[in-house]
Amino acid sequence: MSDPQDVVRGFVKAWNSKQAEEIRRLMATDAHFTNIYGKLMNSPAEIERAHAGAFQKGLKEAELTITELRTHRQTTELAYVECAYRIDGAVLREDGEKQSSRGRLSFLLEKQNERWLIAAAQNTERPMG
Repeated sequence: MSDPQDVVRGFVKAWNSKQAEEIRRLMATDAHFTNIYGKLMNSPAEIERAHAGAFQKGLKEAELTITELRTHRQTTELAYVECAYRIDGAVLREDGEKQSSRGRLSFLLEKQNERWLIAAAQNTERPMG
C-alpha cells in the first residue's frame, strides 16, 4: 500500500469482513497492539488470535466506521495515523443487547520494502453521549 491511510482503510475493511488473518498481514513483524481494555498484544500472531476470538463472539455482527482520519508524516518511512471511529452492533453484555461505541485508533506505521505496515496501534474507547 502506497499511503499510510490505505493501510488503515485496509484494517477497517478486514475488521468489517471479520478477517483476522488479513489484519495480521497489515502488521510489521514486531507489531504491538493495545486494545480498549489495555491488553497489550506483542506480535502479529497474538493480534490475529485476539481479533479472531472477538470476531467469533461480541464483534460477530459489529461494524467499524471511521468518522475522522488524519496522517502526520514523521519521515519518508514513518507515519502516525489517528482516527475517530464508531462501532455499531457489538454484543458485549450477557443480555445480548447490541451496543454502539466510539473511540480513537492510533497507528504508528513504518515503510518496509516500499510497503506501509502497522508497527504499533492503540484503541481508546470514548464514552457515548
